[in-house]
Amino acid sequence: MTDFPETAQKLAQAFWPGALTLVLPAQPHVSRVVRGDEPTVALRVPNHPLALQLLQQSGLCVAAPSANLFTQLSPTTAAHVEAGLGAQIAVLDGGACNVGIESTIVSVTADGHWQILRPGMISEADIAKVAGADQQLKLVAHEAPPTITPKVPGQHALHYSPHTPLSLFNSRDALIASCASLQTSDTRCAALLIGEGATPPCEFLTLQNEPQKVAEQLYAKLHALDALKVDRLLVELPPATAPWLAVLDRLTRAGHQ
Repeated sequence: MTDFPETAQKLAQAFWPGALTLVLPAQPHVSRVVRGDEPTVALRVPNHPLALQLLQQSGLCVAAPSANLFTQLSPTTAAHVEAGLGAQIAVLDGGACNVGIESTIVSVTADGHWQILRPGMISEADIAKVAGADQQLKLVAHEAPPTITPKVPGQHALHYSPHTPLSLFNSRDALIASCASLQTSDTRCAALLIGEGATPPCEFLTLQNEPQKVAEQLYAKLHALDALKVDRLLVELPPATAPWLAVLDRLTRAGHQ
């Protein structure tokens, strides 16, 4: 199906099964439907006993899109899938996702150079340690990738977005002030906070101030807030530091205007 450079082999051995997707040069016989008309194919081995059992018993590879509509919130439970795609869709229910946010996507070229196309909980430092070299090119968030970069899910500026309009805040004080202002104009709002501290005068949910915990619970909390059907969601952003990059990426795209 694909050329498998030595760098990709190292990464697969280190992180599969797990939340790593490898984008690799595809062999010509691979369907254009599977490749999305790109010269590459994205491969992953899930780290869930039910998914692994499905693959082992079928003896097949599974080619499938994400279980949500384009640009909308990612599902982390079977109920989220049914709410987004309809109850007529058959769902293999293995419980809630453990990692929460989507996998790290890494492109590896035939000569072994690698590049992160979508950040995840497997960090750049994790990848570099195994690959034995730094990535060839870093993408700046929301900038169009170079033409040689394969297109992958999650690179659109607007993605992972709830139905309710969403505003992002770099500080708790600014979020609280915005909430108070909206309420004076009879605009109903709800908030998602990270960590303890002052709270806004509206309904809110709080995530633990730990990157792993926020990643695990982020989409479930956003689904819950979206279900309130208020006029606007107010979301507190984490700091722009390495441990938070994947969460920051998802929230920035969710709130893209």
